[in-house]
Amino acid sequence: MPSLPKIPGEDRKEHKVFRDFGGINTQANRQGIADTQFSWIENVMPIGFANAKVVPAQTSTLQTHVATGYYYYQYNISGTSYIFVATTGGAAYQILATSPYTITTIAAAGTFSGTSTHIAQWKNERILIIDSNANGYRSWDGTTLTILSGTTSAPASGTTIATYSGRVWIGNGRTLYYSGPASYTDFSGASAGGNTVISDETLTSNINQLLTANNFLYFFGDDSVNVIADVRVSSGSTLFSNTNISASLGTTFPYAVDPYYRAIWFMNKSGVYAMFGATPKKMSEDLDGIFALVDFTKPVSAGTCYINNIFCFAVSFTYQDPYTGSRPILCVYFDKKWFVASQGSTLRFIWTVSISGVDTLFGSDGQNVYQCFGNTLGSVSWKMVSKLFDDQVPYQDKQVTKFGVECTLPATVSQLTASMDSESQSQSYTLATTSYATWVNNSGATVLWTNNSSSVVSWLATGYTWFRQDVSMIGHYYGATVTSTTPSFLIQGMMWQFEKRSLWGS
Repeated sequence: MPSLPKIPGEDRKEHKVFRDFGGINTQANRQGIADTQFSWIENVMPIGFANAKVVPAQTSTLQTHVATGYYYYQYNISGTSYIFVATTGGAAYQILATSPYTITTIAAAGTFSGTSTHIAQWKNERILIIDSNANGYRSWDGTTLTILSGTTSAPASGTTIATYSGRVWIGNGRTLYYSGPASYTDFSGASAGGNTVISDETLTSNINQLLTANNFLYFFGDDSVNVIADVRVSSGSTLFSNTNISASLGTTFPYAVDPYYRAIWFMNKSGVYAMFGATPKKMSEDLDGIFALVDFTKPVSAGTCYINNIFCFAVSFTYQDPYTGSRPILCVYFDKKWFVASQGSTLRFIWTVSISGVDTLFGSDGQNVYQCFGNTLGSVSWKMVSKLFDDQVPYQDKQVTKFGVECTLPATVSQLTASMDSESQSQSYTLATTSYATWVNNSGATVLWTNNSSSVVSWLATGYTWFRQDVSMIGHYYGATVTSTTPSFLIQGMMWQFEKRSLWGS
């Protein structure tokens, strides 16, 4: 639509509508990000145009185990999903991944090292456990823990384990052990088992993690990734290819490696990367400002899950928040977007459990286990911080006079607050503490409904609502920060009315 001619002396009001919701961008400052991006968006999933949904909170504690857990992993025995827990005291537990979340002791304290336990699934009949302790290779079938080291030709210990191509693979330092075909106990040469020492200079330290995906066995070093493939037996010996696909990127965080769609995603100290075939690609440029403030002395983990029926990848770590102090957060990725989530103030680990074919994210503070994004009714602190807009004239003052939030409300609203932001200041406003419906009779008079105690009854408005507020803010740039603790919110847009003022401060 062509603009109307400007009348001399007229002070025309202009409007800005923000509905095209992208993800977070902390790589640039607030003025420099794209118009569709957020400077910060936490516990709100920017699904699409005019569709940003507050994510569910974590559930209450489902089960508690003794001592401090440092490794959690899923497994399945006879169609039932479980969680494996290894603790710093050397104990191990089994937790049923569905109600009633029964806990079973697999091993008493002191059985394992307390630092390097790892498991792998064998068929759906048992898990295989490796640890750096003596007699570190064992099996658990849901009821019985069996020592395999020393009683078979299996290695005595190791730090990482996987099943691939019908065999068991165990990493210990730079040595990679493999069992014979269709066996988890026989690693002898007579059955085509054996081991190989990775002597390539691309592996600068040790094998940190083994992962089976996409018909390959990946092994990660500090700054390298290799793949094992084409496993076969020739003249009684096992042959396979070992190909280095990254000689500069790897990870020291074994619990932050996870498949997502057909790529292998992993986190290191510089960001999150995805391995597409033989090509690694950085996926977290928009999180560079967050990664500069990660406390890498604390646990780092990753997992996949469904949020609002959308398949997501999440990484968890401790963020040294410059405003609120050190705290755990998740960075969640979907559809080429990132957003931040918080699922408990003491969260230390996340992991995925497949329940009836659905990836479900669990979390723990080291003792208490709960489901992430599993409580749609619980209060969740959420925040949306828009870009600071300049309307392509950063050298001109704008005076914001009105602000509005378009949304769909749940049954109750505890509080909705906003601040009008410029490049130099912020002013806070309460947009709503409740939203009530007003009843009017045919004469235009407001109707007061009373109960048996003669108290006025308030009828709460739900569904589509447009909150608006007179505001006052002057700056070269303008934006808004919206916060609440109300769950199940749907935000459809932010709106500003403003007037352009002086040029170049004249």
